[in-house]
Amino acid sequence: MKKVLIIIILIFCNFIYLFGYNNESIKINMLILISENCVICDDFQINILPDLESKYHLEYTFYYGYEDNSKALLTEIENEFGKIEDFPIILMGNELIIGDEIYSKLEATIEKYSSLGGCCVPLLYEFEQKAEESNKFPAHIAYIYGKDIAEFKKTNSDLSELKEKYPLLTIKKFNIEMDEGKRMNDALCKSYNIADKDYNKTPKIFIGDDSLIEFQVNFDSIEMLIIRYKENEEISPWEKILNENKGE
Repeated sequence: MKKVLIIIILIFCNFIYLFGYNNESIKINMLILISENCVICDDFQINILPDLESKYHLEYTFYYGYEDNSKALLTEIENEFGKIEDFPIILMGNELIIGDEIYSKLEATIEKYSSLGGCCVPLLYEFEQKAEESNKFPAHIAYIYGKDIAEFKKTNSDLSELKEKYPLLTIKKFNIEMDEGKRMNDALCKSYNIADKDYNKTPKIFIGDDSLIEFQVNFDSIEMLIIRYKENEEISPWEKILNENKGE
């Protein structure tokens, strides 16, 4: 199935390059992994790549071996092509070039894909899609607020920014001054074992099995809890309350 997907992406990319651009703007996309203390890598960056850029329309993405995402990407490449020990690693289309092969194979491969109308890197596309999806997850926040306008504006602004950063985040707001909001606040406080003296304090945030009260409520502390529950939040705070009430 994965092989079929790669072939489809390759055909799609070549179709775009052939019919979306004229010959003067044929694009060659490359994935380049560079390692530290690599003489060939240095030669490639300083001498070879600039010369190739003067001849061809290259678009490339650099990954550096000491970065965590590069290690994950290398694993994906090795799953596809087998164990790799030399650098640099250059991927175009479904062609892999490693180590000193840059001197004998690199330009020839660029020429080949130029004659085909350009190329993309399906494996990089898949990797970036996975990375993007891993940053998207369901999480649920119950936000209790009161009549302090400045407090509401500050917390609401933080939550709006977090919602933009985490699109699947669900936020429900409850005004403690309203009957429905007060009932939800009291039920949440009871469920989360909040001290009686803190029942009427705002703002409050409930997420997963954690709560934040008053000055604990800030952008960083809320985001920390979102990340904590990105994969193991089983139920939203308000659903938790409904289930508990059903059981009584």
